[in-house]
Amino acid sequence: MRKKLLIELLRRNPIFDACTPDDEMALFETGVLRHYSAEEKVVQEGQAVENVFILMQGIVRVYHEHRDGRAITVKHL
Repeated sequence: MRKKLLIELLRRNPIFDACTPDDEMALFETGVLRHYSAEEKVVQEGQAVENVFILMQGIVRVYHEHRDGRAITVKHL
């Protein structure tokens, strides 16, 4: 079920158009399915990441933390 869902998601997103079936399988085999709670940080601004995040459901808020502590929304994805 998870494999089918992931491959369907990859095929619907133009960024993965160049993926071969072997590429899709590699993404599936190395990928980790994670669930995040509302307001849980996925990535901290300035943090180096070595992952690709694929949003399967929901909305992600991208924001900048101002030096005075305010969170300034940049975009909702």
